[in-house]
Amino acid sequence: MIDLRVLTAKDDIELSHSEFARKATPVKIIKDRSKCLRTNKCILDTYLLRNLPEEAVEDFIFYGIQSAGLEGQLFAIDLVDDGLYFNLDGPTYRFPAQLCDINTLRNTLEVLYFFKDNAINKAKYLSCDDGNSIAKILHSRAITTKSKHHKINYIKKTYFTPKKAISSEIKALCSRECTLRGEK
Repeated sequence: MIDLRVLTAKDDIELSHSEFARKATPVKIIKDRSKCLRTNKCILDTYLLRNLPEEAVEDFIFYGIQSAGLEGQLFAIDLVDDGLYFNLDGPTYRFPAQLCDINTLRNTLEVLYFFKDNAINKAKYLSCDDGNSIAKILHSRAITTKSKHHKINYIKKTYFTPKKAISSEIKALCSRECTLRGEK
């Protein structure tokens, strides 16, 4: 389950997925980051499949937030080359726990406002704000015509983890292979 889903106001088009945990444990942090990267990669791919103007394609890095307790970090995913997606770690933030920590709130708000502004900018390219039905049809950014930008050829299918039965089978095969090689 996604903890925070950011959508456009009218069309319910996804702009970001973020995860929030009660406590930071290594396993939880890594699982949540992996999940966020995969889901935000799918959002990025869907965005790039649309018939977008060139300026929208140039500004296509998608951001997400990962938080645990009172701490968090902004992260981004970028499609750099053919099938090469890159995770960029952004600034960290911390919500103040006591009044004496209130100065940390400024940095936290800067990070959260950056995240919000980026989502709003992406939404401008995806939503048709004109209430006119004809304009909505003719000027929609929907996937009705093939995208012409160069990044369209870079998109690769997302790999999600296998189902439990397949996952157990893979672990058993790896275990057998290690045994055959004399490894533990």
